[in-house]
Amino acid sequence: GVMICCTVCLFSCKKEKPAEDVSGTYQGTLTMSVSGTQQGSYDTTIVLQADNDEKVSILFPAIGEGRMSVPEFRVKGVQVNEVSDSKYTLSETAIEFTDQDVKWAGKVSGNVTGNKLHLDYSLQPGAMPMTIDFAFDTK
Repeated sequence: GVMICCTVCLFSCKKEKPAEDVSGTYQGTLTMSVSGTQQGSYDTTIVLQADNDEKVSILFPAIGEGRMSVPEFRVKGVQVNEVSDSKYTLSETAIEFTDQDVKWAGKVSGNVTGNKLHLDYSLQPGAMPMTIDFAFDTK
């Protein structure tokens, strides 16, 4: 009876830690656009780290240059929900950080299917009238 008990726990316990299931480093392509016009695409890395069983921090890379540059930043407390086996959603979460006296605001959402991460996020730096939109997909 001991073996059965342990196996059941492994299966049911694993499901309660979706944040650990999606944690990792994802290599992929990040596309940047403003008002629907593509501003470039970058080969880069996004890191998901479990904050607790259900939430992750997302570490975004610094990209771009000049006026279109975005500093590295981290978003904490993104809710991870398991939709089905190996498919998870990352709930929409507000982005807020300050870099060199510029306040950035935006939002991020996405999903993980198998070992592929898809993220959509938008950022609005300071008084800029429009958002910079990003899409990240694992290669």
